[in-house]
Amino acid sequence: MRIPRQNYLEALGKGHYHSCILTCYTFDFQFFELRVMRQLRAAGIQNILVLTDGPLLEYVSASASGREFQESSGFTIYPIYRPQGVFHPKLALFFGAKEGLLALGSGNLTASGLGGNDEAWGCFHVANPTAPNAALFADAWHYTQQLTATVQGMAATKLAWIRQFTPWLAQLPPVAPGTLRTLDHDVSVALLTNTDSGILSQTLDHLASATVERIVTVSPYYDQAGQVLSYLLRQFPRATVQCVVEDRLGLLPTDFPAPQPERLTFHYWSECGPDEAGTPSRLHAKLLHFTTDEGEFLLLGSANVTTAGMGAGPQLARNAEASLLLHHPSARYLTGLGIKPSKQNAVKLAAIQRQTRPAGLTEEGGSDEALSLPVRIVLAEMEPRQLTIHLAYQPAPTLSAVHIRLFSPRGVEHESPLRPLTHPLVTELPEQLPVSINRVELVAPDGTVVGRQFVQHPARQEQYCPDPTRRKLQEGFDALLQSGFEGFANLVLDLVEIDADDTPTPGKGTAAAQKPSSSATTVLHLSPEEFNQQKADDHLRQQGLLSSSSVQIGTFLNEVSKRLYTPGGPSPASSSESDFAVGSEEEEDGQSIDLELALQRERTKQAVRELKSLDRFLRRYLQQQQRALVSVEQAIVPPAIKLPPLSVRDLAVFNIALHTALYYTGRSFTTEHQGTPQQEWFMFKGGELHEYDTHKGFCAQFIGNFLLQYTAGLQHYQHPLPHFEARVAELRQSCLLNALLLVLTAPWRKPEYLTRDLLLANLLHYLRPTSWNLAEVPQHLESHLTELAGKLLFPTATALPLLRQLLPTLAPRLQAHHKNLKRAPAHRHTVPANKVKTGDWLFLGKLGICAVMHQRPTPQGLTFTLHRPGLPELSEEYGPCFRYQQLQPNTGLLTL
Repeated sequence: MRIPRQNYLEALGKGHYHSCILTCYTFDFQFFELRVMRQLRAAGIQNILVLTDGPLLEYVSASASGREFQESSGFTIYPIYRPQGVFHPKLALFFGAKEGLLALGSGNLTASGLGGNDEAWGCFHVANPTAPNAALFADAWHYTQQLTATVQGMAATKLAWIRQFTPWLAQLPPVAPGTLRTLDHDVSVALLTNTDSGILSQTLDHLASATVERIVTVSPYYDQAGQVLSYLLRQFPRATVQCVVEDRLGLLPTDFPAPQPERLTFHYWSECGPDEAGTPSRLHAKLLHFTTDEGEFLLLGSANVTTAGMGAGPQLARNAEASLLLHHPSARYLTGLGIKPSKQNAVKLAAIQRQTRPAGLTEEGGSDEALSLPVRIVLAEMEPRQLTIHLAYQPAPTLSAVHIRLFSPRGVEHESPLRPLTHPLVTELPEQLPVSINRVELVAPDGTVVGRQFVQHPARQEQYCPDPTRRKLQEGFDALLQSGFEGFANLVLDLVEIDADDTPTPGKGTAAAQKPSSSATTVLHLSPEEFNQQKADDHLRQQGLLSSSSVQIGTFLNEVSKRLYTPGGPSPASSSESDFAVGSEEEEDGQSIDLELALQRERTKQAVRELKSLDRFLRRYLQQQQRALVSVEQAIVPPAIKLPPLSVRDLAVFNIALHTALYYTGRSFTTEHQGTPQQEWFMFKGGELHEYDTHKGFCAQFIGNFLLQYTAGLQHYQHPLPHFEARVAELRQSCLLNALLLVLTAPWRKPEYLTRDLLLANLLHYLRPTSWNLAEVPQHLESHLTELAGKLLFPTATALPLLRQLLPTLAPRLQAHHKNLKRAPAHRHTVPANKVKTGDWLFLGKLGICAVMHQRPTPQGLTFTLHRPGLPELSEEYGPCFRYQQLQPNTGLLTL
């Protein structure tokens, strides 16, 4: 039965896989970006990593068109350098949440490799980790992990995403490379790679008990002297060998000695290959077929019939290759592939020997010009102000300094002064560089180019994290924008990750992950392996946080805030209801009334569901805050308080809560209770301090709790990503402006003014950007209010006047306090505890800005009752407070 011709990309379907790893020898950027990437994206694949031969990628970068990464930048390409030989496997691994796909064959990621050539592939769908072919997938995944054990930067992040979002990988059967795995329909398959023994030796081991009758070799490239053919003739003295060659653009065994010509025949692919209409395609498939008394064995994959590709006895293979060995007791593999060498199309050895080998091609089909430069760059990653160049090996001592030359499609954009060549090489960049930088060269002092590679931009890859919640989030975002933000709570709030543990953990047990490194000097003391591991761990954690649903939602709310909260204007729901309600003139009034009642009931049901989602989110968030602050309630002195530093996810969740309060405060709907209409509030405009689901209660509890948590600071990373820091700054600013707006517009009663003022003081102390002068805060708030003008359902007119009224009192106290904190601790102005009065404001590192509500002496020292929002409710008289006990009278305290 003839096997139908098919590209393995056609087997992907849609929505089955989220990630893939593709390996190749040659890589065509234009074809990959315009054709392959579109097919992968259409299949729903987001996370894409390409591994290719290092020297050949260098060669491609030398003659780059400038269009690389322009049509599609959503993939990472990573070169593999080998001590000898080339990186030559053609492997495709696809990963889904519940299933996988393995394709292994001969085609490169080029138009020829995936279309024009005649290639051979084996393709296996893994339905689950207990499927018969799951063991084969396990072997392929193990091989891929060996290839990528030392990858850096975004490539390491992409591998981490695969492990994170493909949980069944941990349930795969034990790895046994080279073992024949029994699959369905009497087929056995083994994955063979060049290890201590070559692919050919491993194949012959599997044939040890069989009697080989015929061997057919199919390959575009052969050794000039035909060493593999000679070895096969020696190993199987009773077998005939039919050698299929590519006579138009291939490397033939022109110097083959042919000790037994009657056992060996040659066949041109154009005459014995598959019958296709038109000009025969070029042969690029690599096959060894054995007909034996135990059935048929077929070796297919990337290895050419050369000693470099598969070895031959004592001659070891040099290349990295991957092949599949298939066995079936009665299959007719060559017939199915349409390959038919016969006496009628046999060619004499003399005709082969008269062929001229193409000039400039090596035995593996690579150009002689693809020679590796002295400095092998595996990855050059550009961030807004920094370039990190990872090297395959430590550079030679003779090459100690280089210039860094950066290119865009327009040409050279920047060349640095001579600087030490380190591994890795990290350099600061000038601000004016264009974002289109796509190539880098390292230039020796004499002007010689010693290293070359494409530049990749990790910030562009962040959006391609295959987190399954991303799709739900995007659907929710689209629905919100289409509906004028109707159903916000239902669509988004349940997807917010509130309870995730963001505590940094050391990576892979390395010492580097635990070394403090706040300066470049410290980094220089790390070994290259420690530095790379430390940076990779830091970047993985940061990328993981940025791709979390909470940060995505928080960022979305900031980006579209100018379009949110619009209470007026028709939504799709209201428009459709109106269209539906308009009937013909003959329609009876009774039917219209019934229809309107039905629509009203449906709107009420939706509102009730939305209210439940809102309450569920607020309760989850409040419980998380209370758990985080439990040490405050247990402590008797501030130093005993142990709060974890906040992560960017914590900032994002707080930002979401603020947006939620802005949107829902003042919104209501009407229900019916025992036949009487009744107004239900999402968030009441007034409320009491203890009512978390009201405007004032939200300020006192959620904002107060967060500001108390913020006293622990933000998580610090030794190698911060610039776009990570930018996201943190953006979220902080949004949190400040939204929180200020809520606090300034809440209907505080006079006894509650102290709570309001302490909230404002802590907000300005902790969240105000360092570049903002206190006098500029009203201007920034005014701009924010302008964006939201007419879009909120509670009064905001008093916000700016109130801020301008309070700042003349608050600003001098905060400015003096900030100036005092800049002094060394021994030189700060303090007030003895026994001189502090009731009503004074104190600043304590673990509590922030507090007010002294009461003080009394005890045998153990003074006890202060301190008040600020966010503290536990210990006193009915003073509200949320902390009792600072055992305070010695002469202890110096910071006052405002």
